[in-house]
Amino acid sequence: MNFSFDKKFFFFLFFVFFVYLQGVINLPVLDRDEARFATASKTMLIDKEYIDIKMVDEPRYKKPIGIYWSQVLSNKILGSHPYNEIWIYRLPSTIGFFLCVLFIYLYLQRYEKKKYCFSNSLFSSFLLAFNIRDSSVKN
Repeated sequence: MNFSFDKKFFFFLFFVFFVYLQGVINLPVLDRDEARFATASKTMLIDKEYIDIKMVDEPRYKKPIGIYWSQVLSNKILGSHPYNEIWIYRLPSTIGFFLCVLFIYLYLQRYEKKKYCFSNSLFSSFLLAFNIRDSSVKN
């Protein structure tokens, strides 16, 4: 398998990362689910109970546990005791966003010319970013 990246794609990825990261760091909590996920992950950190998901005292078994574990891991690495920085809870989703854009580019590289891969990846990243932003604003 041949993974060849051109400089234009790295510049594009850096630009998207810079623009997207500004919103991740500066925006407050946008919807109920984001606050619930962060609260449940914070409860896991404080209680040191990593299997039984609770939001304060209420059990929260509505979603798979992987997102909670990834938020806890990012807080273990980058956070400190009050665990109130929302951008740390958003970091796993941000990494997933960039991996998605990278995989779209790599997939398209197998079937299309490089200039089409770049433009399609650019378009896809903006669609993903606006879809994420739009779905969080509606709630």
